[in-house]
Amino acid sequence: MQGKTLKMKRIINDYTIEQIANVLGIHRQTYSLKEQGKKEFNASEITSLKSVLKLSPEEVCDIFLN
Repeated sequence: MQGKTLKMKRIINDYTIEQIANVLGIHRQTYSLKEQGKKEFNASEITSLKSVLKLSPEEVCDIFLN
């Protein structure tokens, strides 16, 4: 997983870790661990992130599948 790319997209879209965690319905610390690549995102979380952060299909592949 490309945590740095995900973090960059979050910051560009002006979201805090806490805001994204709330969107996903998870604890802030859990999101932080996922963004760092220490835990995996599930499919519904990836779908939500794609929408909220306006990720293209290519970005989704680059961030979550590589």
